[in-house]
Amino acid sequence: MNESLRPQESHTTEGRDRAGAPDVLLSISAAAEDHAALKRILGPIAWEVWEAGCCDTAFRFLSSGSVQTVIADDNLPDGDWRRVLTHIRSRPRPPKLIVASRLADERLWAEVLNLGGYDLLAKPFDADEVRRVVSLTRPPKVRPIEPVRSQPAAAVIAAAA
Repeated sequence: MNESLRPQESHTTEGRDRAGAPDVLLSISAAAEDHAALKRILGPIAWEVWEAGCCDTAFRFLSSGSVQTVIADDNLPDGDWRRVLTHIRSRPRPPKLIVASRLADERLWAEVLNLGGYDLLAKPFDADEVRRVVSLTRPPKVRPIEPVRSQPAAAVIAAAA
C-alpha cells in the first residue's frame, strides 16, 4: 500500500473485543487540527482514527470495509458531505455518517438526518458531545450464549428431601 494512503490511527487496544476488530472512525477533513482533535477526544474510548483530506482518499479507505463511523466536514476540497453520503450508501455495510460544521444549525441538522446521515457536530468540537455521539454509533457487542448448567439429578432429589 502506498504510504501516503496508509490510515493514520491512534494506538489503542481496548476496543478490540469484537473478534479482535478495532472500532474505526474515518475523519474526512482538509484541516489537520480536526484529525488531531478527534484522536485526542476518541483515544480514551478506544477508537482508531483514520485520516483523509478529501473525498477520493476517503473512498479508498472505505473500500476496506473496516470503517464503522465517518465524521466528514460539510465542505471538502473535492466535494461535500452529500458526496460522502452517496458513496457510503453504495457500500454493502454502510458506516454511520456524522457531519461536522462550523455553521451547525437546525436547518443543516434536519437536512443531514432527512438525507440519511446519523448526526451533526458543531466545530470546534466539544469533547463530551463527540464521545457521546460517536459511542452511539459503535456496533453492539456480541456475547456468546453460555449453556445453563443443571445440577445432577441425584443432587436435586437429595435437596428436595
